[in-house]
Amino acid sequence: MTPPRTISLGTSSRHQQTGPDSPSSPDNSAGPLVQRIKAAPLLADPDAARERFETWLGGIDGFGDAAADLRTLLDGAPKARDLLIGLADGSPYLWDLVSTDAPRLLRLLTAEPEIHLATLLACRLPPRIRKSRRPCAG
Repeated sequence: MTPPRTISLGTSSRHQQTGPDSPSSPDNSAGPLVQRIKAAPLLADPDAARERFETWLGGIDGFGDAAADLRTLLDGAPKARDLLIGLADGSPYLWDLVSTDAPRLLRLLTAEPEIHLATLLACRLPPRIRKSRRPCAG
């Protein structure tokens, strides 16, 4: 059995980007998650996975601007699209997480993972300890 391909994540730094699937640095460690995805899982049932993904993508109109933004983002990021198709094919739990909330998926794909994680962790602290007194967004 061939092991699944993985995505590449790293530490945050600033570099120029040339496109959604372009490396941002030699180690590809900067920029939003969508720009860091370099590979996707091999598909067990490619036709069914693509149909599941396309059906989902066609049904997200109820999310308004997030739906249009997500479609545009995925049109320009084929590796991210392939990763989501891989989730639709072989990971029911992760597919359920990404397919039930298009705005959340858009936020995750457009966020820098290190900054997003640090924000989430900081929001777990009581407001009296957090640096910012503003409420945290999920």
